[in-house]
Amino acid sequence: MLRARALAAACYRNWNSTLSVLTVYYARPAEKKSDCAFFDLTVKMQNEPEKKKGAIASYNFIMDFLFKDPLRPSTMSILDIGLLTGFKVDERDLSKLSTGKDKYIQSFEMNKELSERGSLIIYIDKISNKEKERLVFRMHKINEVGMLQPAGITVYEYNAPDKRCAKFYHPYKKDGSLNRLCHEELCQCAEENCSLQKNEHISEDKREVKACEREVEYVYKARVSEMGFAVHADIYNMTVEQVLKEGTDPVVEGNMRSFLAHPFCREFLKFEKGKTYLIMGQTKTLPRIGGKLRYHLGEDTWIEYWPTDKEGQTKEYREKFIGITSLADKLIRFGCAT
Repeated sequence: MLRARALAAACYRNWNSTLSVLTVYYARPAEKKSDCAFFDLTVKMQNEPEKKKGAIASYNFIMDFLFKDPLRPSTMSILDIGLLTGFKVDERDLSKLSTGKDKYIQSFEMNKELSERGSLIIYIDKISNKEKERLVFRMHKINEVGMLQPAGITVYEYNAPDKRCAKFYHPYKKDGSLNRLCHEELCQCAEENCSLQKNEHISEDKREVKACEREVEYVYKARVSEMGFAVHADIYNMTVEQVLKEGTDPVVEGNMRSFLAHPFCREFLKFEKGKTYLIMGQTKTLPRIGGKLRYHLGEDTWIEYWPTDKEGQTKEYREKFIGITSLADKLIRFGCAT
Protein backbone atom coordinates (compact mmCIF):
# COMPACT_ATOMS: atom_id res chain seq x y z
CA MET A 1 0.00 0.00 0.00
CA LEU A 2 2.86 2.39 0.86
CA ARG A 3 4.62 1.49 -2.40
CA ALA A 4 1.48 2.31 -4.38
CA ARG A 5 1.17 5.71 -2.71
CA ALA A 6 4.84 6.43 -3.44
CA LEU A 7 4.35 5.58 -7.13
CA ALA A 8 1.27 7.79 -7.31
CA ALA A 9 3.13 10.69 -5.71
CA ALA A 10 6.03 10.23 -8.16
CA CYS A 11 3.64 10.26 -11.11
CA TYR A 12 2.00 13.42 -9.81
CA ARG A 13 5.40 15.10 -9.49
CA ASN A 14 6.40 14.04 -13.02
CA TRP A 15 3.19 15.40 -14.55
CA ASN A 16 3.07 18.57 -12.52
CA SER A 17 3.13 21.70 -14.76
CA THR A 18 2.68 25.44 -14.61
CA LEU A 19 -0.16 27.34 -16.27
CA SER A 20 0.38 31.03 -17.03
CA VAL A 21 -2.63 33.20 -17.71
CA LEU A 22 -2.30 36.58 -19.42
CA THR A 23 -5.24 38.94 -19.03
CA VAL A 24 -5.52 41.90 -21.37
CA TYR A 25 -7.90 44.75 -20.57
CA TYR A 26 -8.40 48.34 -21.56
CA ALA A 27 -8.22 50.87 -18.75
CA ARG A 28 -9.40 54.41 -19.06
CA PRO A 29 -6.44 56.82 -19.28
CA ALA A 30 -6.20 58.83 -16.07
CA GLU A 31 -5.43 62.51 -16.16
CA LYS A 32 -4.96 64.24 -12.82
CA LYS A 33 -4.87 67.96 -12.24
CA SER A 34 -1.60 67.50 -10.37
CA ASP A 35 -0.06 66.03 -13.53
CA CYS A 36 -0.14 69.47 -15.17
CA ALA A 37 0.98 71.72 -12.32
CA PHE A 38 4.05 72.89 -14.27
CA PHE A 39 2.84 72.92 -17.88
CA ASP A 40 -0.36 73.76 -19.71
CA LEU A 41 -0.83 71.36 -22.63
CA THR A 42 -3.62 70.79 -25.14
CA VAL A 43 -3.58 68.33 -28.02
CA LYS A 44 -5.93 67.77 -30.95
CA MET A 45 -6.05 66.20 -34.40
CA GLN A 46 -7.75 67.82 -37.38
CA ASN A 47 -8.56 66.00 -40.59
CA GLU A 48 -6.49 67.19 -43.55
CA PRO A 49 -8.54 67.18 -46.80
CA GLU A 50 -5.48 66.54 -48.97
CA LYS A 51 -4.21 63.19 -47.74
CA LYS A 52 -0.73 61.94 -48.50
CA LYS A 53 -0.36 59.54 -51.42
CA GLY A 54 -0.66 55.96 -50.14
CA ALA A 55 -2.31 57.00 -46.86
CA ILE A 56 -5.87 56.19 -45.80
CA ALA A 57 -6.19 59.64 -44.21
CA SER A 58 -4.01 62.54 -43.10
CA TYR A 59 -4.34 64.73 -39.99
CA ASN A 60 -2.83 67.91 -38.61
CA PHE A 61 -1.45 67.15 -35.16
CA ILE A 62 -1.72 70.35 -33.10
CA MET A 63 -0.10 71.00 -29.71
CA ASP A 64 -0.40 74.18 -27.62
CA PHE A 65 1.80 74.46 -24.54
CA LEU A 66 2.87 76.93 -21.85
CA PHE A 67 5.31 76.78 -18.94
CA LYS A 68 3.50 77.83 -15.78
CA ASP A 69 6.40 79.22 -13.77
CA PRO A 70 5.67 82.99 -13.35
CA LEU A 71 9.38 83.89 -13.03
CA ARG A 72 11.07 82.16 -15.96
CA PRO A 73 10.57 80.17 -19.16
CA SER A 74 11.46 76.51 -19.15
CA THR A 75 14.97 75.25 -19.87
CA MET A 76 15.53 72.51 -22.48
CA SER A 77 12.21 70.65 -22.64
CA ILE A 78 11.07 67.36 -24.14
CA LEU A 79 7.82 66.38 -25.82
CA ASP A 80 7.41 62.61 -25.65
CA ILE A 81 4.62 61.70 -28.10
CA GLY A 82 3.26 58.16 -28.16
CA LEU A 83 2.16 57.21 -31.66
CA LEU A 84 -1.23 55.79 -32.57
CA THR A 85 -1.24 52.27 -33.98
CA GLY A 86 -1.28 52.37 -37.78
CA PHE A 87 -0.16 56.04 -37.93
CA LYS A 88 3.09 57.52 -39.23
CA VAL A 89 4.58 60.96 -38.53
CA ASP A 90 5.42 63.19 -41.50
CA GLU A 91 9.15 63.63 -40.92
CA ARG A 92 9.42 66.24 -43.68
CA ASP A 93 7.19 68.53 -41.61
CA LEU A 94 9.37 67.98 -38.55
CA SER A 95 12.54 68.67 -40.55
CA LYS A 96 11.12 72.04 -41.61
CA LEU A 97 10.32 72.87 -37.96
CA SER A 98 13.91 72.10 -36.92
CA THR A 99 15.68 74.08 -39.68
CA GLY A 100 15.60 77.54 -41.21
CA LYS A 101 15.45 81.01 -39.67
CA ASP A 102 12.33 80.25 -37.59
CA LYS A 103 13.63 77.19 -35.80
CA TYR A 104 10.65 76.04 -33.73
CA ILE A 105 12.28 72.87 -32.37
CA GLN A 106 15.89 71.94 -31.69
CA SER A 107 15.68 68.39 -33.02
CA PHE A 108 13.55 65.25 -33.08
CA GLU A 109 14.04 61.50 -33.09
CA MET A 110 12.13 58.26 -33.03
CA ASN A 111 13.13 56.79 -29.70
CA LYS A 112 12.40 53.61 -27.76
CA GLU A 113 14.69 54.31 -24.82
CA LEU A 114 13.21 57.50 -23.35
CA SER A 115 9.70 56.13 -23.73
CA GLU A 116 8.09 52.92 -22.55
CA ARG A 117 5.99 52.57 -25.72
CA GLY A 118 8.31 53.92 -28.42
CA SER A 119 7.67 57.54 -29.28
CA LEU A 120 8.45 60.58 -31.28
CA ILE A 121 10.79 62.66 -29.12
CA ILE A 122 10.92 66.42 -29.78
CA TYR A 123 13.52 68.66 -28.13
CA ILE A 124 12.65 72.33 -27.55
CA ASP A 125 15.23 74.90 -26.39
CA LYS A 126 12.74 76.62 -24.11
CA ILE A 127 8.98 77.00 -23.59
CA SER A 128 7.51 80.42 -22.91
CA ASN A 129 5.90 81.26 -19.58
CA LYS A 130 4.17 84.35 -21.05
CA GLU A 131 2.08 83.05 -23.97
CA LYS A 132 1.13 79.71 -25.43
CA GLU A 133 3.27 78.27 -28.17
CA ARG A 134 2.01 75.99 -30.94
CA LEU A 135 3.51 73.14 -32.95
CA VAL A 136 1.74 71.67 -35.98
CA PHE A 137 2.79 68.76 -38.16
CA ARG A 138 1.02 66.00 -40.04
CA MET A 139 0.31 62.40 -39.12
CA HIS A 140 -0.79 59.89 -41.74
CA LYS A 141 -3.05 56.90 -41.21
CA ILE A 142 -1.33 54.06 -43.06
CA ASN A 143 -3.17 51.00 -41.72
CA GLU A 144 -6.77 50.48 -40.60
CA VAL A 145 -7.08 49.40 -36.96
CA GLY A 146 -10.28 47.85 -35.66
CA MET A 147 -9.94 49.11 -32.09
CA LEU A 148 -7.81 52.22 -32.12
CA GLN A 149 -6.70 53.09 -28.59
CA PRO A 150 -5.71 56.60 -27.43
CA ALA A 151 -2.02 57.52 -27.29
CA GLY A 152 -0.28 59.72 -24.74
CA ILE A 153 1.89 62.81 -24.91
CA THR A 154 4.10 64.11 -22.09
CA VAL A 155 6.02 67.37 -21.72
CA TYR A 156 8.75 68.01 -19.13
CA GLU A 157 12.03 69.81 -18.56
CA TYR A 158 15.08 67.71 -19.35
CA ASN A 159 16.58 68.42 -15.92
CA ALA A 160 13.29 67.87 -14.05
CA PRO A 161 11.60 64.80 -15.61
CA ASP A 162 9.30 64.32 -12.60
CA LYS A 163 7.62 67.68 -13.15
CA ARG A 164 5.59 66.69 -16.18
CA CYS A 165 2.23 67.12 -17.83
CA ALA A 166 0.54 64.18 -19.57
CA LYS A 167 -2.41 64.21 -21.97
CA PHE A 168 -4.08 61.72 -24.29
CA TYR A 169 -5.18 62.14 -27.88
CA HIS A 170 -7.21 60.32 -30.53
CA PRO A 171 -8.39 61.33 -34.03
CA TYR A 172 -12.08 60.93 -33.15
CA LYS A 173 -12.38 61.18 -29.37
CA LYS A 174 -11.92 64.25 -27.24
CA ASP A 175 -8.94 63.84 -24.87
CA GLY A 176 -8.80 60.11 -25.67
CA SER A 177 -11.85 59.45 -23.48
CA LEU A 178 -13.83 56.22 -23.59
CA ASN A 179 -16.93 55.98 -25.74
CA ARG A 180 -20.12 55.95 -23.67
CA LEU A 181 -23.80 55.67 -24.46
CA CYS A 182 -25.80 57.89 -22.11
CA HIS A 183 -29.58 58.13 -22.12
CA GLU A 184 -32.15 58.60 -19.35
CA GLU A 185 -29.59 58.73 -16.54
CA LEU A 186 -27.95 55.44 -17.59
CA CYS A 187 -24.51 55.26 -19.22
CA GLN A 188 -22.92 52.22 -20.80
CA CYS A 189 -19.40 51.72 -22.05
CA ALA A 190 -19.41 51.61 -25.86
CA GLU A 191 -15.71 50.99 -26.42
CA GLU A 192 -16.06 48.62 -29.37
CA ASN A 193 -16.11 48.67 -33.13
CA CYS A 194 -19.12 50.09 -34.91
CA SER A 195 -21.65 47.87 -36.58
CA LEU A 196 -21.42 48.18 -40.35
CA GLN A 197 -24.44 48.05 -42.60
CA LYS A 198 -23.84 45.05 -44.83
CA ASN A 199 -23.76 46.22 -48.43
CA GLU A 200 -21.55 43.50 -49.86
CA HIS A 201 -22.75 40.30 -51.53
CA ILE A 202 -24.07 37.88 -48.88
CA SER A 203 -24.94 34.28 -49.58
CA GLU A 204 -28.22 32.85 -48.26
CA ASP A 205 -26.29 30.24 -46.27
CA LYS A 206 -24.16 32.88 -44.51
CA ARG A 207 -27.23 34.92 -43.59
CA GLU A 208 -29.07 31.87 -42.24
CA VAL A 209 -26.04 30.64 -40.26
CA LYS A 210 -25.77 34.06 -38.59
CA ALA A 211 -29.50 34.19 -37.78
CA CYS A 212 -29.34 30.77 -36.13
CA GLU A 213 -26.21 31.33 -34.06
CA ARG A 214 -26.79 30.72 -30.36
CA GLU A 215 -25.59 34.24 -29.53
CA VAL A 216 -28.17 35.81 -31.88
CA GLU A 217 -31.35 35.98 -29.81
CA TYR A 218 -33.56 38.16 -31.97
CA VAL A 219 -34.08 38.68 -35.70
CA TYR A 220 -36.34 41.60 -36.66
CA LYS A 221 -37.67 43.31 -39.74
CA ALA A 222 -37.68 46.90 -38.50
CA ARG A 223 -38.55 50.25 -40.06
CA VAL A 224 -36.79 53.46 -38.98
CA SER A 225 -39.53 55.80 -37.73
CA GLU A 226 -37.47 58.52 -36.04
CA MET A 227 -33.81 59.44 -35.66
CA GLY A 228 -32.49 61.60 -32.85
CA PHE A 229 -28.84 62.69 -32.74
CA ALA A 230 -27.19 63.88 -29.53
CA VAL A 231 -23.73 64.33 -28.04
CA HIS A 232 -23.62 61.06 -26.10
CA ALA A 233 -25.97 58.83 -28.10
CA ASP A 234 -27.84 58.53 -31.38
CA ILE A 235 -31.34 57.12 -30.91
CA TYR A 236 -33.11 55.26 -33.70
CA ASN A 237 -36.78 54.60 -32.93
CA MET A 238 -37.87 51.63 -35.03
CA THR A 239 -41.17 49.91 -35.58
CA VAL A 240 -40.67 46.14 -35.47
CA GLU A 241 -42.82 45.03 -38.41
CA GLN A 242 -42.02 41.33 -38.15
CA VAL A 243 -40.37 39.09 -35.56
CA LEU A 244 -38.45 36.33 -37.34
CA LYS A 245 -36.73 35.05 -34.20
CA GLU A 246 -37.96 36.03 -30.76
CA GLY A 247 -35.60 37.03 -27.98
CA THR A 248 -36.40 37.94 -24.39
CA ASP A 249 -38.39 41.04 -25.34
CA PRO A 250 -42.11 40.12 -25.26
CA VAL A 251 -44.87 41.65 -27.39
CA VAL A 252 -42.46 43.45 -29.68
CA GLU A 253 -44.07 42.86 -33.08
CA GLY A 254 -45.96 45.90 -34.29
CA ASN A 255 -44.48 48.09 -31.55
CA MET A 256 -41.69 50.63 -31.46
CA ARG A 257 -38.31 50.02 -29.88
CA SER A 258 -35.33 52.34 -29.38
CA PHE A 259 -31.91 51.35 -30.72
CA LEU A 260 -28.91 53.32 -29.43
CA ALA A 261 -25.54 53.83 -31.10
CA HIS A 262 -22.54 56.03 -30.47
CA PRO A 263 -22.50 59.20 -32.64
CA PHE A 264 -19.13 58.13 -34.05
CA CYS A 265 -20.90 55.15 -35.67
CA ARG A 266 -23.45 57.27 -37.56
CA GLU A 267 -21.59 57.23 -40.85
CA PHE A 268 -21.12 53.46 -40.69
CA LEU A 269 -24.73 52.62 -39.85
CA LYS A 270 -26.17 54.70 -42.71
CA PHE A 271 -29.78 54.45 -41.54
CA GLU A 272 -32.45 56.30 -43.50
CA LYS A 273 -35.79 57.36 -42.10
CA GLY A 274 -38.68 55.31 -43.49
CA LYS A 275 -36.42 52.50 -44.71
CA THR A 276 -36.65 48.91 -43.49
CA TYR A 277 -33.77 46.77 -42.24
CA LEU A 278 -32.97 43.22 -41.18
CA ILE A 279 -31.52 43.50 -37.66
CA MET A 280 -30.07 40.60 -35.68
CA GLY A 281 -28.52 40.73 -32.23
CA GLN A 282 -28.72 39.69 -28.61
CA THR A 283 -30.82 40.93 -25.72
CA LYS A 284 -29.54 39.17 -22.61
CA THR A 285 -26.95 41.86 -21.81
CA LEU A 286 -29.25 44.80 -22.53
CA PRO A 287 -30.58 47.02 -19.72
CA ARG A 288 -34.30 47.55 -19.14
CA ILE A 289 -35.71 51.07 -18.95
CA GLY A 290 -39.32 51.32 -17.80
CA GLY A 291 -39.77 47.59 -18.34
CA LYS A 292 -38.55 47.79 -21.94
CA LEU A 293 -35.21 46.65 -23.31
CA ARG A 294 -32.88 49.37 -24.52
CA TYR A 295 -31.27 48.00 -27.64
CA HIS A 296 -27.64 48.72 -28.42
CA LEU A 297 -26.23 48.70 -31.97
CA GLY A 298 -22.73 47.30 -31.36
CA GLU A 299 -20.12 45.51 -33.42
CA ASP A 300 -21.96 42.17 -33.15
CA THR A 301 -25.26 43.56 -34.45
CA TRP A 302 -26.16 42.48 -37.98
CA ILE A 303 -27.71 45.32 -40.01
CA GLU A 304 -28.79 44.85 -43.62
CA TYR A 305 -31.07 46.91 -45.82
CA TRP A 306 -34.38 45.14 -46.57
CA PRO A 307 -35.48 46.17 -50.09
CA THR A 308 -39.13 46.93 -50.85
CA ASP A 309 -41.19 44.60 -53.04
CA LYS A 310 -40.75 47.04 -55.93
CA GLU A 311 -36.98 47.27 -55.43
CA GLY A 312 -36.87 43.47 -55.31
CA GLN A 313 -37.80 43.44 -58.99
CA THR A 314 -34.72 45.46 -59.97
CA LYS A 315 -31.31 44.05 -60.87
CA GLU A 316 -29.63 45.97 -58.05
CA TYR A 317 -31.74 44.48 -55.24
CA ARG A 318 -33.19 41.25 -56.66
CA GLU A 319 -30.64 38.87 -55.11
CA LYS A 320 -30.72 40.57 -51.70
CA PHE A 321 -34.53 40.68 -51.68
CA ILE A 322 -34.83 36.98 -52.54
CA GLY A 323 -32.24 36.03 -49.91
CA ILE A 324 -33.81 38.01 -47.07
CA THR A 325 -37.41 37.01 -47.84
CA SER A 326 -36.30 33.39 -48.13
CA LEU A 327 -34.68 33.60 -44.68
CA ALA A 328 -37.82 35.19 -43.24
CA ASP A 329 -39.99 32.41 -44.65
CA LYS A 330 -37.73 29.66 -43.25
CA LEU A 331 -37.53 31.20 -39.78
CA ILE A 332 -41.27 31.78 -39.53
CA ARG A 333 -42.24 28.34 -40.83
CA PHE A 334 -39.50 26.10 -39.42
CA GLY A 335 -37.34 28.16 -37.05
CA CYS A 336 -33.68 27.27 -36.56
CA ALA A 337 -32.56 23.64 -36.72
CA THR A 338 -30.13 24.10 -33.84
